[in-house]
Amino acid sequence: MFTKTGYLLIFFFLLTSIMPVFPQTLELKYRKKVESKKHNPVIKHKKTIVISQISPEEKEQNKEDFIPTQPFFDLIIVGMAEGTVSSMSKEGTFPAWEDGLNTDGRIALYVKGSVMGKYGITATYDTEDRFRERLFENLSPSRFYPIYGDGSNYYKDGQSRDKLYIKINLDKSYLMYGNFSPGFTGTEFASYNRTFPGFKVHYENSETSMTFLRARTNQTLKKDEIRGNGLSGVFYLTGTDIIEGSERIWIETKDRDILDETGNPLYIIAQYECKSTDEITNLAFRGDIQFNENLTGGITYLNEDSIQNLQLMGLHSNFKISDRINIYGEYAHSRSLYGEGGAGKIELSANISSAFGINGFYRKVDDKFYNPSSSVNSGTTHYGLEGRAVLLENNLINFGYLKGENEITHTDCQRAQINYRKNFGTLQINGGYTFKEFNSPNLNFKSHILNLGLQKTITENLTLMAGEEIDWTEENFNPERVVTSTTTLGAEYLFENGVIGYIRQDFVRGGRFDGNNTIIGFRSPMGLGENTSFYAQYALNGAISGSNNQASIGLNSRVNLTDNILVRLNYERLLESKREKPGEAIGLSMELLGSENIKSTIRYEIRNGEGERERLIGVYGDVKIMEDLSLIGRYTYSELYLYPTEDFSLIDSHLTLGMAYRPLENNRLNFLARYDIRRYRNIYEENSDVLSHTGSIEGIYNITDNLEFFGKYAYKKEENHMIGFSNRMDLFAGKLTCKLTERFSIFGEARYLRYLDTDKRTLASMLAGDYLLWQNWMIEGGYVFKKFEKFNEYNNNTQSQGPFVKLLLKY
Repeated sequence: MFTKTGYLLIFFFLLTSIMPVFPQTLELKYRKKVESKKHNPVIKHKKTIVISQISPEEKEQNKEDFIPTQPFFDLIIVGMAEGTVSSMSKEGTFPAWEDGLNTDGRIALYVKGSVMGKYGITATYDTEDRFRERLFENLSPSRFYPIYGDGSNYYKDGQSRDKLYIKINLDKSYLMYGNFSPGFTGTEFASYNRTFPGFKVHYENSETSMTFLRARTNQTLKKDEIRGNGLSGVFYLTGTDIIEGSERIWIETKDRDILDETGNPLYIIAQYECKSTDEITNLAFRGDIQFNENLTGGITYLNEDSIQNLQLMGLHSNFKISDRINIYGEYAHSRSLYGEGGAGKIELSANISSAFGINGFYRKVDDKFYNPSSSVNSGTTHYGLEGRAVLLENNLINFGYLKGENEITHTDCQRAQINYRKNFGTLQINGGYTFKEFNSPNLNFKSHILNLGLQKTITENLTLMAGEEIDWTEENFNPERVVTSTTTLGAEYLFENGVIGYIRQDFVRGGRFDGNNTIIGFRSPMGLGENTSFYAQYALNGAISGSNNQASIGLNSRVNLTDNILVRLNYERLLESKREKPGEAIGLSMELLGSENIKSTIRYEIRNGEGERERLIGVYGDVKIMEDLSLIGRYTYSELYLYPTEDFSLIDSHLTLGMAYRPLENNRLNFLARYDIRRYRNIYEENSDVLSHTGSIEGIYNITDNLEFFGKYAYKKEENHMIGFSNRMDLFAGKLTCKLTERFSIFGEARYLRYLDTDKRTLASMLAGDYLLWQNWMIEGGYVFKKFEKFNEYNNNTQSQGPFVKLLLKY
């Protein structure tokens, strides 16, 4: 008995056998003469289209009677078929094997072309299920960033998670079954742009566009927002059983025009499909119509039979009152597991003249509104306007006002600003005033900001810049007004080879920080590829005569040897300063990415300085054993050479093993458990070993969004063979942090240290606060009530008693 695959093989064989004869036996002709012919009878009709079987001789004899027309079928057909038949018998007990006849095979067929000269058709059929669990399988998932040396474009037509794909199109309209994206974009609240297999019908002409789709699949939509931190590397998604090929990745800027102390943070948005145990039916419809040249409108309907049981209806319209005035409106209403809610907005843009324009908007989103494909902030209301005016020649004024409220967090804020810009040839002057106000249950503040700037283009390559900003801030927890003044001077020069040299000096006065900083340097491509660059800079900390000044030059290069092996080469040289001796460092590292769950790094580094040289070898590893649980390991071995006439004399080896719990779905609790062994010895002295064992466990618990607790316990045993001394101690530590604003936090910390071999006990505590100055620069200050003693030699966090202030750079 033949299986289904066997019958398909026979059918495909017969089809390919008759295809060479098919074009010769059937021809469509247009009959010019209606009288009878002596050759084989034909079917006659007015506008006679006949099907006739004729010989080559008759075709040549009657060539004046027939005019060739476009063929009925104009198709490209490509196919393959393969099959195997095997017989197996066994001896012994092998439950996985069965005696008898086994058959296997594959049929793949691709058809593309036109029918009747106007209907386009694309169809594929493939019995192989190698990529059945993927969507849009243009590229193999085991190869990333493929490069085709001949400039070819790789394209796969007719993609489907099922065996069959078919698409029939007429002009811009089409009917299809296979993998697709709905493409419901162009609206903010009723957008719908997923990826799944199913039926899709699209009709479009010059005035109307309609799309209907239906899909029944075991997929759910997942969306991750990953805060940009300036680092490159592998980012892990929070979903499980991800369907490859469904990913949509984009960069999104959270534009905080009102409360922008943290700037406009960038987020990596990843939207993708995951497998689900439930069968979900998706029904959707989008229709757009142009009523006349000034009025358009549309409707969107969505029904997802999922856990959320989402139903959404949306309306949108655009009315062009005149060539200068336009109104756009949009409204959507959703019903889901989270409740019912609506979202709407209206926008008005008016270009009164070439010298004056104004835009206004009003947007409101209910707290129960839900659409996973739309990036909206629930429970918010925003309204505002912005405009521009050109006065006389090259006098530009920009102004704006924005008001926002959040009924979920019970906050409101507003921002008003006006800016002026004037060009005098190559000199540009700009200035402005900004008012900001923010109110919440815990924080209220007002800020008045004045700024003035100059920018002068000296040549095509040289630009000079200068600016001054004064900020007056009033805060509810500070009775005094905080005034901060910042002066900036800078210049940039573009060299012919693409090198940019720069210098910038910032002077900050008043407020919570006084100081200045100067950066001098240049950036240059090396001509060795986009991953190799050279830099040099000189940092002046404190003043031009500051004692902490430091000059450095460096080279960074990155090479991808294979898809899973990344090699980095780094070189840096420090030039001599008042407090720093000249030195240089060379580092070579190799990163191995075996899979998304295993990462390892091998590093070799050599440092040379005046009178000393150091060599370091490091091996680092990270294994993800569960979605939220990882094993970590690290081993470093270093040799320090102190005198020019001797070999390496000081050896330091350090082994760390640990376990980290970092939940992806709920980031409220994190903890780390680790065990460290460290050995330090001088090879020229007997019994000079210092051996320490340290075990610790620590965790962070977010009590609320603004309140965080850190706790730690550690035990350490240290043996010093040089002096015949051993010591045991343990540590209890706790820290409570309260985030008052996006920039300002206060915290209190206490540590209890016990020396277990003696009766010595110490209790240290402190109270402090930190303030984010700019990007990753932070100032921290407070009071230490009792001196903090160090617990680890390699993590010396000793702080003396009394007040302290320090400037931190955190990444």
